[in-house]
Amino acid sequence: MSNTSIIPNDLSVAPFCDDFDYFKIDDDIEHFLSELKHHGSQTLTDLVLDLANKASPVTCIVYTLLLPWVADLARKLFVPCCLLWIQPATVLDIYYYYFNGYADLMANRTNPSYSVELLGLPFLTCRDIPSFFRPSNTYAFALKAFKEQLEKLEQETKVQV
Repeated sequence: MSNTSIIPNDLSVAPFCDDFDYFKIDDDIEHFLSELKHHGSQTLTDLVLDLANKASPVTCIVYTLLLPWVADLARKLFVPCCLLWIQPATVLDIYYYYFNGYADLMANRTNPSYSVELLGLPFLTCRDIPSFFRPSNTYAFALKAFKEQLEKLEQETKVQV
């Protein structure tokens, strides 16, 4: 397999700076995400406006996990956006069900023989359920961000994932 990347001629990629280059995994993740939203919103806005002024307007903003605020920003800038979901589609389904009435069926389940059936999916055992749903989850920020991510998708008139 080749290590070279082929980018179509009509596609441009423009990353943005979050001004938070010195984050360490031991730091406060809630603070980091707040700062990322604050600084990232400003630099992404500046980037979109700058490119529009250079007759090279942004036609779609692609964002991924833990960045649900980007959808609001794109809407404010009148630029379509697309969530780049980097996990299996089944996981997206599981999160959707969890946040839409099935949390009690999935949380606190540690019995290996326990299974749950969700519409459109095969029976899932406790091993199939994301560990974020368990009370022992130490990454509460992630579960909160996933919920916000799904709420943003529900606000879109034309969802793109």
